[in-house]
Amino acid sequence: MKVALCQRRSVLNDVDANLSVMMKDIDTTDADMYVYPELFLTGYGFDRDSVEPGLCDALMTIEEISKKKNVAVVVGAPEFEYDRIYNRAYVFTPDGTLGYRKIHLPGFGSFAEDRVFTPGKEAVSFEFGGHRFGLSICYDIFFPEILKICSYTHGTDVNICISASPVASQPFFERVLPARALENTSYLLFVNNIGTIGEFEFFGGTRALAPDGDLIRMSFEECVKTVEISSEVVDNVRKGRPVLKDTMFESTYRG
Repeated sequence: MKVALCQRRSVLNDVDANLSVMMKDIDTTDADMYVYPELFLTGYGFDRDSVEPGLCDALMTIEEISKKKNVAVVVGAPEFEYDRIYNRAYVFTPDGTLGYRKIHLPGFGSFAEDRVFTPGKEAVSFEFGGHRFGLSICYDIFFPEILKICSYTHGTDVNICISASPVASQPFFERVLPARALENTSYLLFVNNIGTIGEFEFFGGTRALAPDGDLIRMSFEECVKTVEISSEVVDNVRKGRPVLKDTMFESTYRG
């Protein structure tokens, strides 16, 4: 199957403008799935009063497009639940809608997510097009247990990380992303915000990594890049390096 990695610049507090970009991409790019960055629909650092009125309609529109065109869409946006706000990866498929709530919320440097959002509690995966996909958001990628649960317990062969990673964090993401692919022998699709949004400057660097950690595709420019996902590739890598089969969650090592 073909996945479109949509590294688009988000317009802060303008849900309609960001939705228009998504609709154009889906109309003009041949793919089975479209993946957008963390909080793309509202922009990172959104104002709740500005985005909440139009967000529900936008999500319903994406749901309709998914069913009409028989495609899947993954996009970041806030989820408002009374006085709580979750940083969510929304997933739309022709069979239904689900989502993942970001578990690890940074509260260091210029980030204050732990004061804005409520953390999620569980790993989430979904099936589409003969593959199973695991979900993570940005800072989650530094906690390997999330995608390990997805790959080992849920049986994912493709893991997705949507992100709002700034320029200062680029070296750390560069180091950890190949490890998340190899240790799970699963594809890793990383889709980051790009450019300046409000007070933040994001480095882009959207990429697809093979199950052995090798780089398939990457870009530091605003773009839509497509990548082919193959179950055969996953099977071959797992035969040669059976790290999932040899995984032990409850360690027998006592020292």
